[in-house]
This record gives sequence, structure tokens and C-alpha cells, in this order.
Amino acid sequence: MAAEPSKFRSLTGAGRAAERALLSALTLVGALWALEAHQILPWAVFKEQYLGLFLGLALGSVFLGVKSHPRSPTRRVPWYDWLLSLSGLTVGAYVLVMYPTVAYHLAVLTPDKVWLGALAILLVLEATRRLVGWVIVALGAAFILYAKFAYLFPGPLSAKGSSWERIAVYLYLDTNGLFGFPLAVTASIVVAFIFFGQALYAVGGDKFLTDLALVAMGRYRGGPAKVAVVASSLFGTVSGSAVSNVVVDGAITIPMMKRTGYAPHMAAAIEAVASTGGQIMPPVMGVAAFLIAEYLAIPYGEVALAAVIPALLYYLALFVQVDLEAAKYRLVGLPRDQLPRFRSVMGRGWSFLIPLLVLVYTLMIAVWQPGKAGMAAVITTLLVGAFQREDRLTLTKLLTAIEETGRVLLDLVAITAVAGFVIGVLQLSGLAFKFSLLLVGAAGGNSLVLLTLTAIVCIVLGMGMPTAVIYVMLAVLVGPALVQLGIAPLGAHLFLFYFGMLSMITP
Repeated sequence: MAAEPSKFRSLTGAGRAAERALLSALTLVGALWALEAHQILPWAVFKEQYLGLFLGLALGSVFLGVKSHPRSPTRRVPWYDWLLSLSGLTVGAYVLVMYPTVAYHLAVLTPDKVWLGALAILLVLEATRRLVGWVIVALGAAFILYAKFAYLFPGPLSAKGSSWERIAVYLYLDTNGLFGFPLAVTASIVVAFIFFGQALYAVGGDKFLTDLALVAMGRYRGGPAKVAVVASSLFGTVSGSAVSNVVVDGAITIPMMKRTGYAPHMAAAIEAVASTGGQIMPPVMGVAAFLIAEYLAIPYGEVALAAVIPALLYYLALFVQVDLEAAKYRLVGLPRDQLPRFRSVMGRGWSFLIPLLVLVYTLMIAVWQPGKAGMAAVITTLLVGAFQREDRLTLTKLLTAIEETGRVLLDLVAITAVAGFVIGVLQLSGLAFKFSLLLVGAAGGNSLVLLTLTAIVCIVLGMGMPTAVIYVMLAVLVGPALVQLGIAPLGAHLFLFYFGMLSMITP
């Protein structure tokens, strides 16, 4: 069976140079913002100006580096993608330059705002299609159409429709639209934590965590599967990404599981479920956890602290299931000569614990802003890597980590931009308030019924959408209803996060 072709191009020449420059700029601009470097400038900078620059760099990178269809050129950038990349940079540059002026006249629908707003919406939807597929695009388009034709819907779903011009400008420039809190969280917080994961990977920190898991669990029955569980939980403390967990751990643990008797599909399933838990493992959780902190206006440390016990219970349940599976099929652990020694592992990699301790201290004790705490961990990781004997940090590794951080960000920018469209339409139409009343009525005031309905909706939506989009939709539509029935706000939003997280393993 042929391997699925990559959605990314392998560029050469001018295209490669432009892609590298845009991806690196995306990371560095985000890092500087997280470090609050803009505060030393002699003039005030609106957050929306920064978000415009961030979005423009992301869109410019997408159309250079991501193919429009499987048969699109791989080694070069077609002329139309050069044009789309320039268009993406333009809609971002307009906000960067003009926002201090247009911010006070958003209600005035001038032609430049209307046309650039329409262009921004189309570019975001096309970038999303290339990166994550049609499902998210269909969702965004459906909400935009609802904003126009809401008056045609029956009963509680009926609302006053808006003009296309009003929709384009509102979604493009209003702080409840494209530049709302989902994109803001990605651009000011998540970028630092993705950079942290890439920096740790560049200096061999991922190998230290995997070896630590091998030392702890490799010799027991079903050892490789338990290694997958422990390694994913350890790497989840610094990645917050199911995909990153699979890429780092799966390449090691899945072949080990197969060699010791696990069926290939079982090995893959164990790794998938173990890696998915990385989204809920503090201190670095998935993007939705940062959205929770922003939405509830509480320190991120409170969200991470509240998630500790549920995350440990998740991995405990998985560990027990893996052990029972190993006992059922009489699977043994790895021979001692195939396992690293604890003393050598710690002697080689104990310094990788320093960045994690710095992160925990700055987030939980010093209560720094999450983005600033993430950058403190990045800087510490780079310093630790500079003094490593093995996997010492080099300029090439650093530049690669910066570029790869930008590449990982592209999916998140697209997803959170569409989530901004969803929130914008809900605010513009007033549907969010109506929907909450409708849900409370449908549940008959019973919180258990509403929680059950919400869990089912999360799982159904998870068949086609990632965690962040599910969370954003339900936080706006269902969150107020849960709180209205007496559920603590943080508990309600973590409930949405946990069931939305299952989207990573929902068929």
C-alpha cells in the first residue's frame, strides 16, 4: 500500500528561502510578543496589530508550503500560490498598519474594509482546507451563511440576518471575530510552548524521557506498551499535542510492542490513546486549556492544577488496561540487556529536568503570564542544550527548531481563525444566548441530562473536528447553560475539554 503523500511541499530555490523566512519570522515574532518586547517600543501597539502580522505571516507560509491538491507541484510554488501568499501578507499588513485608525470607525463600511474582509475570510477557509480538510471549512462556511440567512430559520434559531458587507467587516476587524481570543491565545501563548517542545526535541530531551520510561517499565509484562503509556505521559508534560507524542514516542514504542507480541493494530491503538492524553497532562496542556484560562479570565496555573488528578486517572486507567491485555496474551517484558541503566540515563539527561522545573515554578508559583513562562522554559532549554556533551545545540539545530515551530503553528492558526469566525457569527446573530436557554429547557433543568447530551455532542463532533474547535463551539453554546445549572465554571469547561479531546481517537 502506497504511503499517503505529504501535504507540504519540499521546496528549493527562492520558494524555499521565502518559506523558511516566513516560518522563522512567525516563530520569532510570537516569541518576542510572549516576552513582552513590544512594551519597550516608543509607541503603543494594539494587540490586533500584532495578530494581523501573525496571521499574515501564517497565511503567507501556508500558500507557499502547502499543496492545493495532491497533484500540485512539490518542488516549486505555482504562480497562483505566490499570488495567494502575497494576498495573505496583504490582509495581515492592512491590520498591522491601519488598525489604530480603523479601530474607531468599525461601523463605517468602507470599500477597502469590505473587500479585504471578504479576501481574508476566503484565504483563511482555503488555508484551512489545505491544512485540515473540508470539515472545518464546511463548519466555518455554514456559520457565515447562517449570519446572512438567519431570518429563514424557524423558532429559537431565527435571528435578523446581516448584509454581506457587515459580515465581512465584522469577522475581519471586530475583536469578536478573526482576531478574537482563539487566535490571540495561539499567537501569544501557544507559540511559546510549541517552541519549548521543539527546543527540547532539538537537544535530545525527548530521548531522555523515552529512556526514563524504558527504565521504569520496560522489564515488566507488556513492558513496551507500558513504556508507551509512561513515555507519552512524560512527553505530554512538555508537548500538549497528541500528534507530537505519536511522532516522538510512536516511532520507538510501536515497533517494540510488535516485537514482543502485540498485534500491529493494538500497538497503534495503545500509542494513539496514550498520546492523546498528552493534551490533558500538566503543565503544558493542549491549546484548549489555554483557551479555558482566557475564556474564564483565570491564571493558566489554576487550569493546570485542576487537571492534575484527572490526567493521572486517565493514565492509570490506560495502564491497568494495558496490563490486563498483557496478562491475557502472556506478553513478557524486554530483556535487561535491551534496557538502559537508570544511572546512565540520569547522568546523561538530568539537566533536562531544569527547564521543566523552571516552567512549573514560573507558571504555578511565580504566576507569570503563560507565554512569558513558556519562553523562560525555552531559554533555559537552549542554555542546557548548549552545555550538553551529546546532542549539543548548534546553530543549525536552533534554526531548524525555529522553522519547525512555525510549521507546527500553521494548523493551529487555521483552526483558531475559523473558531474566531464561529464566535463572531454567534455574537453577531445572538444565537449563543438563545441556544443556552434552549438547552436548559431541553434538559428540564437536570444537569446530568445536559452533561450526557453534551458528551454525546462532543463525541459526534469529534468524528470530524479537532479538540480546539469543539471546545470553542461548546464553550460559547453550552458552557453558559452548564454554569446556569450550578456547575462550577472551571469544571464545566474542563468537561467540554475532556470530551472534546476524544476527537483525536474518534473514528
